[in-house]
Amino acid sequence: MKGAPERILERCSTIMIKGERVLGFCHLYLNEKEFPRGYNFDTEEMNFPTSGLCFAGLISMIDPPRATVPDAVMKCRTAGIRVIMVTGDHPITAKAIAASVGIISEGSETVEDIAARLRIPVEQVNKRDARACVINLVEALKMHPEMVFARTSPQQKLIIVESCQKLGAIVAVTGDGVNDSPALKKADIGVAMGIAGSDAAKNAADMILLDDNFASIFPSVSLAYEKAESDIMHLKPRNPRRDRLVNEALAVYSYFQIGVIQSFAGFVDYFTTMAQEGWFPAYCLGLRAHWENQHLQDLQDSYGQEWVIQDGGNYRPLSRISRDDRGGPQQEST
Repeated sequence: MKGAPERILERCSTIMIKGERVLGFCHLYLNEKEFPRGYNFDTEEMNFPTSGLCFAGLISMIDPPRATVPDAVMKCRTAGIRVIMVTGDHPITAKAIAASVGIISEGSETVEDIAARLRIPVEQVNKRDARACVINLVEALKMHPEMVFARTSPQQKLIIVESCQKLGAIVAVTGDGVNDSPALKKADIGVAMGIAGSDAAKNAADMILLDDNFASIFPSVSLAYEKAESDIMHLKPRNPRRDRLVNEALAVYSYFQIGVIQSFAGFVDYFTTMAQEGWFPAYCLGLRAHWENQHLQDLQDSYGQEWVIQDGGNYRPLSRISRDDRGGPQQEST
């Protein structure tokens, strides 16, 4: 039977779960002025809308394993080699592919398979009864805030970093060996050891610890010049998608509080300096027009002292000119 999805679904009581890769599609009409022809779309910086899109549909696809893979897996098993599959696909897809190539042998069941066969919750299944296991690394990281990965390969370390980044975490990786290079390069900040670290690790890292001390990672130039906060290590790291360094509170604080105070202090300094030279604030308003007028031979300040233009074209107090010409301070009358 085929027809409209809602008509078909209302006649169904079960669903077929196929181990195929399902891709979702969506679209959005962009403004031609903001995104002209030839616009350079950057998938790293995300310089285009990523929300408010229109869902277009789903498509199921499969990337079948090569025909030689099942035979190769069987030969590995015969030789006593344990084959472990590492993939970024959905657990259902991963399980179907693993079963098709023999990594999960015929008759082997996962915890979910046993629960479905016995019609009991997954939590009630004895995990030792399941020969096969499909681990969703992202789900495991969500469920267990404290985790230790032992005996990991460079590729597995890279997958762990990518999985943490998919959860929206800012990932920092420390390492000193060549095997740590892929994870160091992929991390948001890679930290290599300067003494025991290999050249490959140093080249892939963003930060190098000269003393190989893990505790040396938190201080930085910005923190060195910032007032210490007693509870800084009790605060969660900021969310780069939600917590902006420049927000409304900072803008208001900078322009309407600090800005007003600094502007007031600047004007006070200016008028104080001018008053010390004989120009009170009321005289300073509109003073430049008279000061730069070359035809005005005398100019009086707040104390009634006359200022005259010298040969250089600048005003100087008449009393100071007389004092300088007579070789010292003398009282003069006008």
